Amino acid sequence: MQDVLNFIDGRHAPAASGEWLDDVDPATGEAYARVASSDGTDVDRAVSAAVRAFAAWSTTPASERSKLLRQLARLIERDLEELARAESIDSGKPLSVARTVDVPRAVQNFDFFADAVTQFSSEAHPTDEVALNYTLRQPLGAVACISPGTCRSMCSPGRSPRRSRPGTAW
Repeated sequence: MQDVLNFIDGRHAPAASGEWLDDVDPATGEAYARVASSDGTDVDRAVSAAVRAFAAWSTTPASERSKLLRQLARLIERDLEELARAESIDSGKPLSVARTVDVPRAVQNFDFFADAVTQFSSEAHPTDEVALNYTLRQPLGAVACISPGTCRSMCSPGRSPRRSRPGTAW
């Protein structure tokens, strides 16, 4: 049985509590993996790691961020079959759906954001004859996302199926 660890601060780690949850294949009712049963301590560690990583990520040139996101998309494409099987087992979806919809959509999401990061724009709006309001689009910082259990790989471009990389914090 596979142990699925958290990925926090560039390292795989079990839950701070040492607790595990069974990951059950909906088709068979059999546990096929144990998933780290994370709690607030793990969330705090992940958020702290994300906040620390933000300083470097936000100052990385857009072209480099785009390149890294595109590399991630290519890795997902390379491992499409393995990821589709994991998504199918994890969510109970037919393998054909994971293979032709979910995993390819994750690739599309990363490619979309790889393009979007290079398309910078700002806006200025006159409020009267003396002032302007500016809209600047800049990296926001660490954010949290809760994705639906039925479409993890395509709904959350920053998260692969939990079997391969749960609780990702960079």
